[in-house]
Amino acid sequence: MPRIHSTRVYWFILFVFFTIVFKFNCLDPYDKVANFQLDSEELAVGSYAASYYQLDKKWFGLGRLNSKDVKSTTEKGNRDWNTSEKIYRQKDADKNHLSFGPYGSQLGWQGQFYSLISKHIYFKNIKSIFQYMNCLLLSATILGIVYLLISKYGKKLAAIWGIVFILSPWIVNFAKNLYWVEFTWFLPMLVGLAAVSPQIHIKHKNMVLALLAFLTIGIKASCGYEYISTVMAGMVLFPATDMIYYAASGDKNKAKELLKIILSLALGGLAGFFAVMCIHAYYRGNGNIISGLINIYHRDILRRTVLGSQNNFNSTNPSTMRSINASVFSVILTYFKFYTNAFKTDIILGIRGGYFILMTLLAFGFAWFRHKGEPIFSYLKDKEIVLLVLSMMATLSWIVLAKSHSYIHIHMNFVLWYFGYVQMCMYLIVVETLRYLKLYLNRN
Repeated sequence: MPRIHSTRVYWFILFVFFTIVFKFNCLDPYDKVANFQLDSEELAVGSYAASYYQLDKKWFGLGRLNSKDVKSTTEKGNRDWNTSEKIYRQKDADKNHLSFGPYGSQLGWQGQFYSLISKHIYFKNIKSIFQYMNCLLLSATILGIVYLLISKYGKKLAAIWGIVFILSPWIVNFAKNLYWVEFTWFLPMLVGLAAVSPQIHIKHKNMVLALLAFLTIGIKASCGYEYISTVMAGMVLFPATDMIYYAASGDKNKAKELLKIILSLALGGLAGFFAVMCIHAYYRGNGNIISGLINIYHRDILRRTVLGSQNNFNSTNPSTMRSINASVFSVILTYFKFYTNAFKTDIILGIRGGYFILMTLLAFGFAWFRHKGEPIFSYLKDKEIVLLVLSMMATLSWIVLAKSHSYIHIHMNFVLWYFGYVQMCMYLIVVETLRYLKLYLNRN
């Protein structure tokens, strides 16, 4: 009993520590991105502020609140991203002077959730309360992943995953944001890892997994379509790694079992995504789903994905057209030049972004030396190497498929590297360096 009790205390301390770091970014002595993504967060703040004043938002879950009595621009003429919060904090603003500017690119269920509370409760610092909630949920999700990784891959790999999460400036700065609700990105990964965890046994496994994938991907999509391909790839990251391992090892029965798990997750996730898309299309099409899907395709999909070209999409915004015409290769190259991001961030605290390519070369170099001279199947039977490759592919899926979005959003999308790729690079570098060091010391 004492050992169980001490283990629970240990995990509780970690939970509190992660939550505090996510909320206050207290590990970074020089936070390069204070006020990170305030423009996005205002969409959520504007929604619950409008609900507090009982404005008619129609179906929109997100938007910005404006007032004739509150200046909404800075001295430079740009939008003041605290405008909606200022109006909310007034508490008794004149409702007749307020207007709500809706954001219809997604359902915005996070905004609907905040609004449900703000309709009945007023609290001046409610934004901070909601931020704490997001940080708590993210901490629980990430520590759930770390906990399951211990039994699946050992303490070293689990520890490095946890360290990378907590020291990543990108993960930490997204953590509390009311718009991004970052925990929804990693819930599907937790489900996928649970599917192959030796600690978890599920009755009617494939049916339950399909339902959980439907719910977690549906929740993510209802809060925003951003990064959805990477989130879905992250969901099947660990089952796919196991399937490749058993297929390369010649265990066909186990490989088939894992393929069924992957299909259950994938089909459930796709069903969740398309269910949300159809609900969204219903509103965008004024009750006509087909009309709404056509509207989403022409106004959003062509504008943000690799499907758009100068032949099928046109905009008066020169930045948008540059993103449409940019090549996939140039966009991929941008994201490997990690230091080109908008904030010149570290990869993790203390390791400069300029070392990203070196980190990649070292990780793949160590992976190659592990099985140098051996047949290709030896690499496929090394789960850590397969995780490295698949996590890179998961990241690149969004960078490639949403090429136009990635071209413009270099102030956001570098976070995609933390769906396993940076973790596995760091793991291989640390473990292999220690192994070679041990060999050297033993020889001497």
